[in-house]
Parts: sequence; C-alpha cells; structure tokens
Amino acid sequence: MRHYEIMSEHFKQIRGYDHYAGAADVLKLMKLEDVAVAYTDVQTWGTPETIVGKLRRRRELLGDFELSVIAGYGGMPFDEAERSLRLFASEVLPELNRW
Repeated sequence: MRHYEIMSEHFKQIRGYDHYAGAADVLKLMKLEDVAVAYTDVQTWGTPETIVGKLRRRRELLGDFELSVIAGYGGMPFDEAERSLRLFASEVLPELNRW
C-alpha cells in the first residue's frame, strides 16, 4: 500500500486513474490491516486444492476468465518460486484444463 501510494491524493490529478482515486477515498475509511486482509483474501494462493477451489468460485461468479500466474514475490528465492510454479503446473493446471 505504501510502495504504490494507493491512498495518495495524486491519483485525482491523473487522467484515467479515476478508479484509483475513488478506491483511495474508500480505503482511507478502513484500517490498513483490514485493507491488507481483504487484498490477500482475493488473491489466489495456498495449497493446490485451495487454489482450485478459489478459481472454481471465481469462475462461478465471473464465467470464463484469463489467469495470470505470478510464482515469485519480493525477495522469494528463485528455487522456491520454481518449486511453486512446478507444483501449480502439475497439480492445478490439469484440473483447470478439464474445465
């Protein structure tokens, strides 16, 4: 939140960023910890079973969608990100391909 200055006023001055400006106004009414929890709740992470469940629920709500996969975050070591991506490919993708 701090890095991207999501709660900053500067989005109101940038054409095309109306959504961010409106979100900033709403986020300022919330506790930062609650915002962080809400953000992580909508992300797709966890065990392969958890990920499939979240993606299934997303599909029920939205219909078909494109999925972008980010396997590494911040200072995560490369080998850990690679293991994560390989696990996703072996356990999650086969299920998604059946849809």
